Amino acid sequence: VMPRMSAFPGPMHRRFAFWLIALLVPVGAVAQPRIEVARDGAAYVVRAEVDLAADRRTAWYTITDYEHLPQFVPGIQSAQVLARSGGSGTERLLIEQTGEFRFFWFAQPVRVWLDVKHEAPVRVEARSVLPSGVDRSRSTVREYEGRYRLTVIDASRTRLVYEARFEPSQALLPVLGDYVVRRTISGQFRALTDEVERRAAERRLEQAAR
Repeated sequence: VMPRMSAFPGPMHRRFAFWLIALLVPVGAVAQPRIEVARDGAAYVVRAEVDLAADRRTAWYTITDYEHLPQFVPGIQSAQVLARSGGSGTERLLIEQTGEFRFFWFAQPVRVWLDVKHEAPVRVEARSVLPSGVDRSRSTVREYEGRYRLTVIDASRTRLVYEARFEPSQALLPVLGDYVVRRTISGQFRALTDEVERRAAERRLEQAAR
């Protein structure tokens, strides 16, 4: 004989239902990024925007988790924080990042040093620099400027806007190179937003379990 369940589920049943819904909803289902990549002479101009199913704190700690970026962003091989200064509100970092633009047999290595400014938890600004003692030929980026902005929509949603302009040191293949850049940047932004939402969902589960 099956036990008769109450018509009004108790706290345990409600918690189980929440877990089940959270697990069944695919990560990234809410986020629908709008991504634009255009040419400006030898440079590329990027603008991407998405409304995330995540609180701003989680979004902030994900996009600034530099040394773990290779674990969830394709095309990034390493991101090392070489120096850090300032307090928790505003701080400066020197980051060395390596990776590649890849599509089948085509691969273009990327190596750049970035001067990064944090205005937690609202804005990240970065520009390419050449640290003392580093030969210019080691950098594959002639110029880079970019920024992330995080705006609260409500307690569980955050708008993320990414804008950047960069120029490779060497020109890429005319047609294939442009396609690979657009494909790589789109894939990286989507992977980043998926990770933000995955961490936010994980945090909600942890809070519900307490």
